Amino acid sequence: MVNPFRTLRFRLVLLNLAVFGSILAALGFVVLVVADRFLRTEFDRRLINGAQSMVEAMEIAAEESPEGVRESRFRPHLNPFHFLEYYFQIRNRDGRLLEKSANMLLGSLPFSLAAQASQSAGVPVLDTLADETAIRLLGQGHQLRLLTLYHERIGMPAFYLQVGVSLTAVDHAMIALRRTLLLLIPVGLLLAAAASERLVRQGLAPIGRVAREARQLTAAHLDRRLPLPAGHDEVVELILTLNGLLDRLDAAFAAQERFIANAAHELKTPVTHLLGQAQVLARQARKPEEYQRFVSAVQDDMRHLAMIVESLLLLARADAGLPLESHIRVSINEVVADAVERCHPYAAQCRVRLEPTLCAPTTEDEEPQVDGDAELLALMMLNLIRNAIRFSPPDGCVEIDVARSGHDGQVIIAVRDRGPGIAPEQMPRLFERFYQAQRNCGPTGTGLGLSIAQSVAKLHRGHIHVESRPGGGSVFAVGLPLSPRDLTSLPGTE
Repeated sequence: MVNPFRTLRFRLVLLNLAVFGSILAALGFVVLVVADRFLRTEFDRRLINGAQSMVEAMEIAAEESPEGVRESRFRPHLNPFHFLEYYFQIRNRDGRLLEKSANMLLGSLPFSLAAQASQSAGVPVLDTLADETAIRLLGQGHQLRLLTLYHERIGMPAFYLQVGVSLTAVDHAMIALRRTLLLLIPVGLLLAAAASERLVRQGLAPIGRVAREARQLTAAHLDRRLPLPAGHDEVVELILTLNGLLDRLDAAFAAQERFIANAAHELKTPVTHLLGQAQVLARQARKPEEYQRFVSAVQDDMRHLAMIVESLLLLARADAGLPLESHIRVSINEVVADAVERCHPYAAQCRVRLEPTLCAPTTEDEEPQVDGDAELLALMMLNLIRNAIRFSPPDGCVEIDVARSGHDGQVIIAVRDRGPGIAPEQMPRLFERFYQAQRNCGPTGTGLGLSIAQSVAKLHRGHIHVESRPGGGSVFAVGLPLSPRDLTSLPGTE
């Protein structure tokens, strides 16, 4: 049973919660910072406006006072101003306390150097107090916002107006806002979790259906394909990819079944022949000559079986992508020359000439070489040359040319015959295993020659290109990468 905490759905929901929670936390932090700044700025603005209104009221009182106009000795008074949790005091130009509000009792508001700077600055000075004065006036844990305003005007003496107000209202507003956010964030996370789980479940539902349908597929049902849902999203792309994989598996299984059937047929033929001859010999005594013919036939059939087995093993190794067992520097000229020499008896039997053209070295001991297995390369050339001989007319010619490619670091080996050519409908099956076309000369083979040649070329990181036209012969061109140490002789290299 799948652990629900290890499923993709749980991880996606958890990821969504982490992202959404981070966004909410960052947003809450920004809201708190902005709200705190706004509240305090608004608080200070109202405090300054209130202090300036007090000064204006004192100016009006001075203008209405005959004493102030006549003698310029009017002293501002705080008698008209009484507000709860507001603390006032007035100092003269020298800082001496002239008057204070009654709610301050025996104490007074501090007159710091920063407060005195309001005279030279010409603007109100604000300060936040959490010292003994704030504790005495407001109690433990409270802060006092202190404003000092210097005022000087003709007709009345200069003075400092100081106003202290508790910041408790601002602190309470911020506390309430924090509590609200702390309540909303978990609720938001719960809603986000529910929404994420539903969205993820709906989003992964097609994948779950694909998984259930894929589990029902077996080797006997490779012809079935997964249905495509509507839309063009990633799920559709996944199903298209899986259907493509099923197409390749179906083709591979079909090819494997054909391969096994053909291999069984090819192996069964010599075994049946041997068994039949052995049963005939076992019915009665035979002459020594008959036993000798039987032994010779057994040897031929066993060679044929060994060739089929070795070919099948080579093809299986190529299909598995296994590396070469031997990896040395091989001269292509020597491989081609050896293959031509070994094919001469077969070519003479079919009355076909072999005309090799090797790649002449440009300097001493400099000829095209590749890294690989010399025996496999020789087997590749033997199969290609014998195939060209089989399809060549009597008194025909097979040309084998070795040449360097211009600039792509390859050696090209072209095997050209003058046979009837390859029909267009036969081209797709040319390298198919056990496929055999009608030949002009030679015994029936196994139908594995071209498949082996192609597999050897692939094992050496090469390729085989075929050109043919009916009545015009065929050319099998093998391209193999040159040895890295041999690339320096190519044009344009150093």
